[in-house]
Amino acid sequence: MRRLLKLRGESRELQVIICIRQVRIEVKTNKKGRVHGIDNQQITVICRILGCPMDKKSGMYLNRKLDETVDLGDILCTLYCSDKWRLKEAVETIKNIPVYKVE
Repeated sequence: MRRLLKLRGESRELQVIICIRQVRIEVKTNKKGRVHGIDNQQITVICRILGCPMDKKSGMYLNRKLDETVDLGDILCTLYCSDKWRLKEAVETIKNIPVYKVE
């Protein structure tokens, strides 16, 4: 980035932004098969529990797409949150309400 600023002729210094620590948990599969469905309504529920859209550091990353094959223990999705309590609550909810349908 500094090299790019130097090439453009700008001499300002880079500002360092300090972020609050973000916690993440990876949700893994408990069986082998193929992803047959993803429930968008359940994704919305989980993300609301994590704090979206008010908490900009929270959310869900979907690691697997439709019709992908998964093995036992593969990562399906990753949950991000800045609050450990909300993250624990989302993990408990995702155990009871599955986002992915693996068959």
